[in-house]
Amino acid sequence: MSKISRIALSDIVTAFNYRSIGTKVIDEQAFWETLSEAVEAFDWSTCRVPGQALIDLPGAIPFVSSGVGKPSDLASAYLRREYAALQQQEGSL
Repeated sequence: MSKISRIALSDIVTAFNYRSIGTKVIDEQAFWETLSEAVEAFDWSTCRVPGQALIDLPGAIPFVSSGVGKPSDLASAYLRREYAALQQQEGSL
């Protein structure tokens, strides 16, 4: 195990904002503790790119909400890429 020097969030992460669309962290302290433990326990020697990893966080599930949106029949209300959503509805993807 190693000591974490820093965990940084991308500018596009909105899960920690007071108001968020989509996934939202509802218990920040518990989430960060769970994340820190998982990062410290991860075997970084298995990464193809140094410092980049996909780490499962099943222990964080109670601290995250999937979010709720207003019901709509329009794909654009849920997906930013409306074109891809329309293709999916038509069975093209």
